[in-house]
Amino acid sequence: MDRPDDGIRQVKSFREHVWKALGRSAKDRPMSFYLLLAMVPMLLLGVQIFHVKDDLKQFALFLSLFFLFFFVLIFRAILDAFDIARDHFRKSERLFTETFAEDGFAEKLGKSVARREKEGS
Repeated sequence: MDRPDDGIRQVKSFREHVWKALGRSAKDRPMSFYLLLAMVPMLLLGVQIFHVKDDLKQFALFLSLFFLFFFVLIFRAILDAFDIARDHFRKSERLFTETFAEDGFAEKLGKSVARREKEGS
């Protein structure tokens, strides 16, 4: 027989709490964090290139993988810079419109400028 829900919540396991926290923190991380993580394989590939100088196929493979990671990193870094700039301009535009949309701000500013011009001349 099924009992009706008595308002008792099911207890979450530690693993569910960890996965939820990781998902929440992954949303807050910028792309540059992942770029830093991607530099580790780049460094490992760069070291391997010097150890396989005798085998041309392995050298070409490591060099091509190195350049692939390098160009992906550069591409993502440029996109990240554009995202940061876009976010900055959006926030500064919103601040500008909120400031001038405030009641009486433009009027107070106009009176202040007129008073200073009157005092200066």
